[in-house]
Amino acid sequence: MDPLKPTDPRALGGIELHGVLGEGGMGKVYYGVTPDAVRVAVKVIHAHLADRRDIRARIAANHNAYGYGQTKAHYVQFVKHLDDPLSVAPPGGYEAPFYKADRESEYRQAHAVFSERLRHAKEGGR
Repeated sequence: MDPLKPTDPRALGGIELHGVLGEGGMGKVYYGVTPDAVRVAVKVIHAHLADRRDIRARIAANHNAYGYGQTKAHYVQFVKHLDDPLSVAPPGGYEAPFYKADRESEYRQAHAVFSERLRHAKEGGR
């Protein structure tokens, strides 16, 4: 996990962001913690892809997305909302898709990286 850059958001949708898990062709994935202390990965799609219906459908259909188990009607309502957010309300109880990051080994690895950086900084080696 890499630290947040000054240009990165510090929070998204009430989720406090703590680092960057990765970045690729579709977007950037942040490590975050929800207000109720659930550790999550938050995927932010690149702006130039955000309007593409196929990209939105791919994310919404992912079985790891939070909210899995919603009905097809929820999805249809959500797609209509994305197409016209000013006129069409999101489905009731909808929360933006994000991915649960419950991989303990990743947390341990991130802790080791940050511990080493802290040790190095304390020794004056910025």
